[in-house]
Amino acid sequence: QDIFRRLSPLLILRRIPICYFDMIRSGNTFDGSLIEGNLGHFLVERLMRNSEIECDRFSEKEVRLAAEVCGRCLPFVNTDGQNNKASSFNDICFPAFDKVMQMDSDSSYRRQILKNGRLGLYVACHFVMSLSKLILNEGISISIIFAIQMLCRQESSDDFIQLQTGCIDFLSICIDKSF
Repeated sequence: QDIFRRLSPLLILRRIPICYFDMIRSGNTFDGSLIEGNLGHFLVERLMRNSEIECDRFSEKEVRLAAEVCGRCLPFVNTDGQNNKASSFNDICFPAFDKVMQMDSDSSYRRQILKNGRLGLYVACHFVMSLSKLILNEGISISIIFAIQMLCRQESSDDFIQLQTGCIDFLSICIDKSF
């Protein structure tokens, strides 16, 4: 029953058509602060708490579902500079990408850092998939640069290869949405 209680809000949000989130993000219909504030912080807290090294982790399915909903619901970049509004890139993707870029090859937390990088790419993928056409902004541009840099690295660990696979998926979605 605990898993149902944790997953049910995410499953309900997943079923809401993307056009409703587009209306909220565009700001044409009503103030989206409820989505960007309360819901956004709930999703970001769930994902970031799972990325900590020693914590009570959520299940893999719960994390993937939260990442998918986060990519669909939240704006990608916080453009108005208010810290009370959550955004996918500022709160999830950028911190994860930054840790991967600064990671040492012998880091004891390497596996978790790479997993967080994949999570950031997964959120970015779902955001780009929710767009009718890709429009470049700072967050998308940095995500593309991160993906290209990861593909240029030569490492053979399984975790890094999974990260590179996520980079290929992200870039292919960006190319698909560009046309």
